[in-house]
Amino acid sequence: MNLIKRLKAKWRTVRNTQKAIKLKAACALYDHRDCSDVFCAEDVKHIVIFRWDDKLGDCIMAGILINNLRLHRPDIKITVICRQTTKLWLDKVSFIDKYILLGKHNLRKTLQPYKNKYDVFVDVSNGFSYKEIFIAKYINAKHYLGFSADRFNIIDVSIDSKQTHFYQRYINATKILTNKECLTSEKPPVPNYKKELEFLDSVIIDKNYKNIVGINFFGSGKYRRFSLEKAVSLMKYWLEKHPEDLLVLLPTPGEEKFLTKLVNQLASSNLLLPTDKASLEMSLAIIDKADFTFTPDTAVVHMASALDKPVIGIYRENRMNYEEWKPLGMHSQTIFNREPICDNDSVYVYEFGYEQLEETRANILKAIK
Repeated sequence: MNLIKRLKAKWRTVRNTQKAIKLKAACALYDHRDCSDVFCAEDVKHIVIFRWDDKLGDCIMAGILINNLRLHRPDIKITVICRQTTKLWLDKVSFIDKYILLGKHNLRKTLQPYKNKYDVFVDVSNGFSYKEIFIAKYINAKHYLGFSADRFNIIDVSIDSKQTHFYQRYINATKILTNKECLTSEKPPVPNYKKELEFLDSVIIDKNYKNIVGINFFGSGKYRRFSLEKAVSLMKYWLEKHPEDLLVLLPTPGEEKFLTKLVNQLASSNLLLPTDKASLEMSLAIIDKADFTFTPDTAVVHMASALDKPVIGIYRENRMNYEEWKPLGMHSQTIFNREPICDNDSVYVYEFGYEQLEETRANILKAIK
């Protein structure tokens, strides 16, 4: 098994090296600014926020920037470069003047109408890929606000490098663009989920359990999701070990068959799938109703952070990633996966010991009870 893992890791090393070479070549062409104006927040009238990767966690945190601009700088027009998941969330929490729905192809054709239209290009991520640096340059904004000014010449308005967590980065970006140290709100906005919460209350009203626990098995990519076999094994252990817990599964788009099979195999009154209709609002309702939620490092963690609700988050043994995306909800706990056996070894989310689960569960319940 270790040999197979090492071979896969070597192949990932080759791919990462190829990406680095492409990025270096792209930076030689595109990593520079054409405008020499000095940045002045008062002069900013049009911004474009870069959310091309469509990661919901980053989108959730971006709501802080967008809604505070609406309150403190309503004169600023906001465009977001994104895909459908980001648009779905932002449409529910704020007003966006324009979306640029950008796929992986025909980048020039899609972006051409938006060249030279923006005062500031906003991207708080750790840097650009070779395609992303092309997109940033092609937009040709007057200024570029970002976190990686030490690595990219195109960035001239820098977020404080001490702001490691993406939440802090968006707070810092907001203060730069509004010229305000004190903001009206520093919590990410969330969609209204009152109807889903009422439905959830009606489903579990007669169920008499000591603890309600939200359960999510799915993150982005195959390494951040449980296999059905591993999910069944974990739930069987949890149900036998803690019969006082009601485990409520978060419905997830495209995973209806997985969750139905899971419920049918275990056939336990302690395991509940309240509906197979997935929605952002239902996920929020379950997170809010639960005493805590168990989840891989994914958007569910950041929904809980927005609601200030506790989670047990499962993270790779990568402390930089953890500091950038750790849970912010009160009393939250973390399970770290096993350490990789070599560079570029990808570890599955379920590679942790149940003793870690017991410790983190006990810590949360002790804190909230």
